[in-house]
Amino acid sequence: MYKRTILCLLIVGVLPAVAAEVDQHVMVTADVEGFAIEQVFESGDIVPVTLYVTSEGGAAIFGVDLDVAVTTDDVRIHSVTAHPAFSRTLGRPQAELPGPRYHVVCVQPLRSIDRTLGADGEAIPFVTLELEMLEDAHFESALQVHAACALVGVVPKTTTVLGIESAGCTSQCGKIEIINARPALEPDAAEPESAPWIYESAALAIEVQPVDGDRPVSVLAPNTTYQLHYHADCRYVDGYVLSVIAASADQGLTDVTAPAVGEWALLGNPTFVDIEAESGELVPAQGYPQGCLRTHVIPNQARPGASHPGAQGHLCNFTTGSAGVLNLELYMDWFDRDRSRFVEMWAQAQLLVQEPATE
Repeated sequence: MYKRTILCLLIVGVLPAVAAEVDQHVMVTADVEGFAIEQVFESGDIVPVTLYVTSEGGAAIFGVDLDVAVTTDDVRIHSVTAHPAFSRTLGRPQAELPGPRYHVVCVQPLRSIDRTLGADGEAIPFVTLELEMLEDAHFESALQVHAACALVGVVPKTTTVLGIESAGCTSQCGKIEIINARPALEPDAAEPESAPWIYESAALAIEVQPVDGDRPVSVLAPNTTYQLHYHADCRYVDGYVLSVIAASADQGLTDVTAPAVGEWALLGNPTFVDIEAESGELVPAQGYPQGCLRTHVIPNQARPGASHPGAQGHLCNFTTGSAGVLNLELYMDWFDRDRSRFVEMWAQAQLLVQEPATE
């Protein structure tokens, strides 16, 4: 799940760095004892579940990328309420509520960051979920919790979600069992056991094309609009986060818009976050040569309740800034509920923006 942590890097990269331990460890826990809810439910019962986040080191919690889902039709997510400190949402929350699944990226406002929030072991109730029970008879379900956390100026070495620890810098998934303790049906009449959720990664490729052509290009002209196309090695996609890295803000992008036609055109224009305008400064982009800065972040999610966009197509249009080296990072995901899979993809392209040669 390395790429999910990369998504958090894209977000936290807008912040000035602060001192933090190298072995920073973040924990996501719940107020549910033993991570299991077992009692006799009536249809319509509402059960609140609060999730907490804690940073064991000195760096504060900047934001949380949270994906929650129930594993049977016996339970649904009724509502999700974030802690007031995480008042900024990147992109649109994915999926309407009540429903079986909810995905949201909530962060602190850039202009008023609390640099002590969740630091040094303080448990912060970053979100409260209300689970609605939809069945009177016996059932066994679960709430799957997939989370990745961004800190102020550092990415944690490990993350533990509901008692399950990640490996290296990857994020992790845990679950809370939900059991209606009414007597179970006879074995031959019982519902089949639901499959556990599987988290996977898949290949993703991107290419840039002129607006009036269909050939890929890697050398672009300044202040010119191009098309960004993608090809994912999966059946569908749900959403994306596009990140821009350049030597300065004016060498980044000046605009990103939806295509005029196609599946992504129906979503309208994506959110265009100018990092320097939001935070007042840019910081070096990790994993890039010295002098590279993360200048813009563009999140977008598929429309709730509609069909998933296809695995390839015209994602968006973007307009270049001034001449220089332009790097694009694209993160995409797909929540494959039919097969209980969450698929993540990541791709990168380096482009040269230069003035056209004069004859």
